[in-house]
Parts: sequence; structure tokens; C-alpha cells
Amino acid sequence: MRRRAGLGSAAVLLAALGLAGCAGSGGAVPLRVTSSLVDSVGTPISADLPQGQLGTFQVTLTNDTQQAASGVALRLALPSGLSYVSTPSITQSLGSVRTADLDPPGGVAAPVWGAWTIPPSSPGAPSFVTVTIQLQAQGGPGRYRLTPVVLTAATSAEQSGPPVTLTVSPAPSLSLTLRVAPALAAAGTVVTYRAAITNSGSGAATGTTLSLTLPDGVTYAGTQSVSGTATTAGASAPILGSTLPVWSGYTVPGAGPSGPGLLILIFQAQILATVPSGTYAVSAALISGSGTAAATMQTYAALAPVTVP
Repeated sequence: MRRRAGLGSAAVLLAALGLAGCAGSGGAVPLRVTSSLVDSVGTPISADLPQGQLGTFQVTLTNDTQQAASGVALRLALPSGLSYVSTPSITQSLGSVRTADLDPPGGVAAPVWGAWTIPPSSPGAPSFVTVTIQLQAQGGPGRYRLTPVVLTAATSAEQSGPPVTLTVSPAPSLSLTLRVAPALAAAGTVVTYRAAITNSGSGAATGTTLSLTLPDGVTYAGTQSVSGTATTAGASAPILGSTLPVWSGYTVPGAGPSGPGLLILIFQAQILATVPSGTYAVSAALISGSGTAAATMQTYAALAPVTVP
């Protein structure tokens, strides 16, 4: 049966798994603990983690001694602002054996993994266990300290590994609302849309792009105004008559004392005279980036429906 745990000392956790007598007569075996942030293929990186995004932390326990380390578990105490999400993988050398399944549920403040027996390393063949951990930066921008801790069944003492400092950088958080007036319009008339892009995040959204897909029989007829707190230098507007209008090149600032950053686009669209009766809605894609994060895209469907009687 798989066992799950969050908090607890080595004695409590491992005794609960029936491992209290498995460590052998030599007491706890000191392990070499290494840890770092890694990219998608496991290569250590030093990049910041944008606020709200997921990052990957990897911890390796290596036995450089001449004695087997038994009843080994790993604990990671998370500072407020970082949340444990999942464990994408656990890798162990050929000689290492997992003796009990101890896996944390998502969201615990101090996730624990175990338990293993890690034999002594031999020349050119290290004995190790590597745990890959996915975290989310839920707190505000700042520096967060991560310290892996080794627990063993042989002793209640804990072995702390070298701490790693994770820097959470400001990041945008965009949302879109789209409204139309009138919502009941005859074929051959013009309607007016109001697109409001809000940035409630801590960082500016650079290169913000709004791409719309107008319904069949409706074409872009021009932008009436651009307002809000966004920077418009270098921005571009759609081509008249397009059914796929795109506004790009805006920088929407992050939230401040006066509220979130804001970009408001008011534009018109022509309903062709040949449009049959029905309800016509818009779909949208909102793309943005920041100085520390790759561009992200959000998609929306069934926005601002117009009914043609």
C-alpha cells in the first residue's frame, strides 16, 4: 500500500513505515546532498522563476561511504510563497533500492519522500537517489531559501544539505473582457466593441498582442480609441476589412497602488448585409511576455455575442 506523508521527524515517519530497525549497527550514514534548479531536461540553471509560474528543483542523495545507508528519506521544508505541486520523477542508481513508498500529496508545506537503501559507491559508479520536484512560485517577488534535509531510521538527527536560494521575479497576469454594443444589430449595420486587457500581476506585460477571430460575415472597420495605462510606442493596429484583426506591441504595466495595469481598445466592425439571422460571437487569443519569462498565450471563446434578427 502506498503511504503518503507531509510533516514529521525521521523517527516518527520511518518508524511508521516499519523501518526503525533497518539502518544497521553503524548509525546514520552521512550522504552527500546536492540540489539545484533545473530546466526541462534536468540541466542545472540559475535563472529566476517568474511569479505564478512552475519551476523544477532537483535533489540528489549520494553515498560516498563504505557502508550502506538504510531507511533514507528526503524532506524539503518550503518557505511561505513556494508551493509543492508534484514529483515528476525519481531516479536511482542500479544498486539503490526503494524499501517503502513514501510520497507527498500536492500542497503540503514540508513534502517527504522515501524510503531507500543506498549502497556504497564504487569507482566510476556512484550510488544515488535523485528526486525531481515541481514547485510553484505563489508568493510575491523576492528571494526564497530551499534546504533539503536527509532523514534516516537509525537516528532522530537530521542532515541538512546545502541551501539553494530561489529568486522569484515579477511577472504579468493578464485577463481580457470583450463587450459589444448594440448586442442586437441588423445586417448591414456597424457595432462597437470594447476590449479591456487588465494586468493584475507584479510585472509589466511586454509585447502584448490581442488577436481576434470575428464571426463569418463580420469585418474589422477601424479602431476608435486606445486608452489606459499601457505604453503604445511601436504598437500596430489591424488592417481594415480584416476578419482576423490583431493589435500588437503594447506594454501593459503591472498592478500598482492605483490598481492593475490597463489597456482599452475600442473598435468597430461591419456586419455585412448578406449575414443571415443568428447569433455571432468572437474568439480571442491574448499573448504577452515579460523580461524573465517566455511569452504566454490565453485563448477565449464565445465572447461578446451579437444577435442579428
